[in-house]
Amino acid sequence: MLRCPSRWFSNLEAQFDHSPGRAILMHMSCSSSRSPLPFSPLLLAVLLTAILLLAAFILRSSIAQRPLLPPRAQDLPLRVEIRLAQAQSTVKHKAPFSLSTIIRNVGTQAQSLQIWSCSYPQQWIADNPAVHIMGVSCKKNDLIRTTLKPQEAYERPLHVGIAAEHPAHGSLAFRLAFEPVTSESSGTASPIWSNALTVVVTE
Repeated sequence: MLRCPSRWFSNLEAQFDHSPGRAILMHMSCSSSRSPLPFSPLLLAVLLTAILLLAAFILRSSIAQRPLLPPRAQDLPLRVEIRLAQAQSTVKHKAPFSLSTIIRNVGTQAQSLQIWSCSYPQQWIADNPAVHIMGVSCKKNDLIRTTLKPQEAYERPLHVGIAAEHPAHGSLAFRLAFEPVTSESSGTASPIWSNALTVVVTE
């Protein structure tokens, strides 16, 4: 079995300060291929360091290549409520009726909300196909940025109608969802669904 001279270990320590990889090669070249490497705390430290550096590099690469996901509804501290503008829950079958839409900041920090000045109805969808959100014609449509303080709410009316195919009598339950406007870099946030509302349809 080959043995390394004592001065070789001094050279190994000097090489380790500048190039850990080269220090490993020096240690391997000084040992016989048929004999196990002599135990060296320095070699063990070099190997552990190399393994940790490789693991950190792989983890960092995987995080950098991970696509950015748009914010989810549950990640936004906003709560949406809908209420009938009238006191009674009875609505006419072929007559549009008005709802009050309320977007409330339920978080602990101020939240920025972007709302279209005219095409506000287009930011809403219904989970029941029998419910139609009435659109409006716009001559001018600006994106308005509103800041909501904690527990502060933005309230605005919204007109909806009932599809002609729906029976003229009976109850109708539905929910509405508000679709926030976000920047192009963060994508489109998922809809924020409101509470369920039930109306009684009459002819």
